[in-house]
Amino acid sequence: MINIKNVEFLIGIITLFLAYVISTTIANCFRAWVANKMGDSTAKNEGFLTLNPLIHIDPVGLLFLIFFHFGWGRNVPINPLNITRPLRVIKLIFAYLSETIAHFFLALISLILLIGIFDARILELTHYAMLGKNISYLYPTASSFFISLAFILVDLIYLNIILGLLHFIVNSCRLIMFLVVERSPEYAIYNIYITFLLPVLLILFFSQQLWFLVINFVSYLGYLIAQIFGIA
Repeated sequence: MINIKNVEFLIGIITLFLAYVISTTIANCFRAWVANKMGDSTAKNEGFLTLNPLIHIDPVGLLFLIFFHFGWGRNVPINPLNITRPLRVIKLIFAYLSETIAHFFLALISLILLIGIFDARILELTHYAMLGKNISYLYPTASSFFISLAFILVDLIYLNIILGLLHFIVNSCRLIMFLVVERSPEYAIYNIYITFLLPVLLILFFSQQLWFLVINFVSYLGYLIAQIFGIA
């Protein structure tokens, strides 16, 4: 039976899916492009250097998106052995953290657009679950198009900051472990602990703190942007 709650749920899933497709496609393509520029063509050879979203959607990540409102794209491979001197460590840092850079940039652009289209009051509703209830009261003259756009932009902010933080944790651990093992191969026995278990534990134990950090960061940055551009 079709009712308002079902329609709102469907709209929420559609806008979240659009945000997911935009985020994963751009971030993965950017990672493949940066890795290629740094000397590793692995991702390019496997077809990730494209803006075709079908290449970047991860089936498991998509299921998590539908059921838990959070999902990830396919893993873009990097072979650090292909990245050579000069400035090898800097190149490796750029390659491994390129996804984080892309996600944070997308979140920033989305936040600027959200404030520019509406105003600073929209920051009170940046938790996407609250957006649908209150936006019509704050902006009674807003069209359905702009309300839908607000949903997408808020989801872009939410997804990209969370994904950026998670990729930073995971890829930092992978990069550190690679550099350590390259110099001291005997530490390779700890690879599974550092590259898998440590990121999982950090995410599980600090997920709530990360969420509050995201909300506070978005609010602070949003009001700062509003002040810079003189948006009330």
